[in-house]
Amino acid sequence: MIATAVIAMGHSLNLRVVAEGVETAEQLDYLRRHRCDEIQGYYFSRPVPAAEFEAMLQDEKRLAPALDAALDAAVLIAAAPAPENSIHTVLPAKLA
Repeated sequence: MIATAVIAMGHSLNLRVVAEGVETAEQLDYLRRHRCDEIQGYYFSRPVPAAEFEAMLQDEKRLAPALDAALDAAVLIAAAPAPENSIHTVLPAKLA
C-alpha cells in the first residue's frame, strides 16, 4: 500500500511521518501497526472554534479509555488557522 511505502521512505530519511485525514478506527490501527509517528484527522476531532479548543484543554478532556490505552505512540496537538475562525485539532492521548 502507498501509505506503508511513504512511512518506510520517511523513516529511511530519518523523518517523522504524519498521517492526516484519519477518519476510522481501521485507518488508525493500520497506521499504528506500520509505525506512523503522528496521526491526525476527523477520527479524533472535527475542526472546532479556537475558544472551544481552549475550553477542551482547560477542562482536561480525555479520549475514551480504550482509545487512550491504544495510543501509546507519539502524541500530537495540531492547531492551524482555518476559515471562519476555527482550528483543526488532534487531541493527544491524554486529552479528548
